[in-house]
Amino acid sequence: MRLFQIDVAFVPAFVESDPNRRRSVVYVVVDVIRATTTLTVAFDRGCRRVLLAPDIETALERSQREPGRFLLGGERDGVAPPGFDFGNSPAEYARADLAGCELLFVTTNGTRALRACAGGSAVFAGSYRNAEAAAQATLQAARSAEITDIVMVCAGRENQPAYDDTLCAGYLARAIATRLERMGYGSEMESGARIAAELSDAALSSLTPLRERLAESGAGRAVTRIGLEGDLDWCAALDESKAAPYVAGVEDGLLVLENDSHHRR
Repeated sequence: MRLFQIDVAFVPAFVESDPNRRRSVVYVVVDVIRATTTLTVAFDRGCRRVLLAPDIETALERSQREPGRFLLGGERDGVAPPGFDFGNSPAEYARADLAGCELLFVTTNGTRALRACAGGSAVFAGSYRNAEAAAQATLQAARSAEITDIVMVCAGRENQPAYDDTLCAGYLARAIATRLERMGYGSEMESGARIAAELSDAALSSLTPLRERLAESGAGRAVTRIGLEGDLDWCAALDESKAAPYVAGVEDGLLVLENDSHHRR
């Protein structure tokens, strides 16, 4: 097997547009504040499947077609839309019993980034909270499919790169490269991964706690403005989860996420 190539796409628009080439890439989507963190917590709480809706209206319409089947989760302007069971707060999901539940989920940036990677050889949701689990699942998927291209995709904010996502993507890129080295495989970091990883390295070696750095980001300030700054504790927690949400298929045109953790027991 040739060298693994690791890269970071700072916004979903940077994802490979050619479907044929996308099939030869394993993607890890990062929306650390808060969608991919929240999804990780939802699976930790027993959620069985998540369907990703493109917008609130689609989520509501799909839910109404099978009353009682789905819980609705997501946000508009940071908070739960009318008629939704949950918002996009990991702390809120942590208080819920989701055992066996199916969730319809839609957020401003995170679900869009996951949908942008549809058709990849494998697509995972990564965050600080499940970084080790996501790295392990990513490499297992890549090796089993004999894929050597791995790309972290940042959800970004308002179609622009986001500091918090870039930090987390760099952390994941470094974790994957380190794991490959321990396994005896070679890897090369492309420019995006180098930028993100070196930014992450500098941040983690500084005296400023990770939570404070996330709080200073645009997404962190937005969460604080709506009174949900407690969510940042969940977003900054390292390796608290063994869940590795991944795209398992499509139902009614909506991407379906399941938890990969059972494959790694």
